[in-house]
Amino acid sequence: MAKWQKPKDSKALAERKIYSQIKRAEKIPASKELSKDQEHLKYCFAMHCHKLRYEKAPSGLSWPDLFQKKWGTSLSEYGESLRQRQKEKRVTHSTPEDESLP
Repeated sequence: MAKWQKPKDSKALAERKIYSQIKRAEKIPASKELSKDQEHLKYCFAMHCHKLRYEKAPSGLSWPDLFQKKWGTSLSEYGESLRQRQKEKRVTHSTPEDESLP
């Protein structure tokens, strides 16, 4: 069997690149949800970054930039999504309104 060689034409190269991206995506689990421990770590780190948001981290970046670099979402977007989830949780736990009640 011949050893694989890099194709010379760009069409075959593009096809190979797409094929490798598909195979890489198959290895990654479809669900990107974090475990409870990871979610708690993200929450605690977000709180820490929010408290120190006007200071520089030891790496030289601001704390919100460091949060975005580590988790891939900005600190403000994470805060908004967290507020939305808490709001939805309150709505689902509240009792439904019954018009027959006084």
